Amino acid sequence: NGKGKETWPDGAMYEGDYIMGKKHGNGTFYWADGSFYQGQFQNNNIEGSGHYKWADGREYRGQWRNNKMEGRGVFTWPDGRRYEGEYFEDKKQGVGTFFWPDGRKYVGEWFNGKQHGKGTFIAQNGQQREGEWLQGKRTRWLDEQ
Repeated sequence: NGKGKETWPDGAMYEGDYIMGKKHGNGTFYWADGSFYQGQFQNNNIEGSGHYKWADGREYRGQWRNNKMEGRGVFTWPDGRRYEGEYFEDKKQGVGTFFWPDGRKYVGEWFNGKQHGKGTFIAQNGQQREGEWLQGKRTRWLDEQ
């Protein structure tokens, strides 16, 4: 119980709170590949609010449940893409906004990691169009007959 530090032969390390021998509370876990998670743990699982950074530069800041992104969060890619919105079991699901580095964005519904349902596409020049998406592909613009 209390604060502690645990290391593994491959170079992984956890430093943070323990309760009854389990990671529980706030802590930081470092993986051998350079990835890390800093935030809340519960019963050895990533659970609550936290920040995960992968070795390739991708980052997620937000809510976690049972070691998966779940709830609201912000995911960024090294090339400047960004998603802000809801997650369920590690996938974009619910309502969210996807930003491209060139200024375009999609605001709308997501399911199973893809645009799905109604949404608004905003072009680089600010022009907006309402549409419907099915499994990541736009099926129609709502202003067309």
